[in-house]
Amino acid sequence: MERTQAQERLLKHVHSSPYRGMLQKADIITKDVSPSCGDRVTFYLVVVKGRIENIKFTCEGSILGQATASILSEQALGKSFATILSWTIGQVIAWIGIEVGPTRQRTVKFMLEVLQKGIISYDESGKST
Repeated sequence: MERTQAQERLLKHVHSSPYRGMLQKADIITKDVSPSCGDRVTFYLVVVKGRIENIKFTCEGSILGQATASILSEQALGKSFATILSWTIGQVIAWIGIEVGPTRQRTVKFMLEVLQKGIISYDESGKST
């Protein structure tokens, strides 16, 4: 993907993501604040039989952080816990589609870790811990 197209795609994720928002009846709510950049993210997940049936997020912070949260949400929809837990930072950077330097990789890694930690902490009784 050409750099300009990738940048436009990222901005679209930031400004008009269909995954931005909250879910009132989420099975998993996972959130954190990045100590390195100050980005705040919350993911809301509806789970059916170990798969993500619906997902939304709220995010305040950098364009890269917001775009990453949206891209992760897009990729997670319909996926199993095992699939999401197998994702690596390299895969997420490939989905982003632009070169991400070492410092900015921390933002991408943070967003991925927040999503994965929520899934790991999920209690099958329907509660996040």
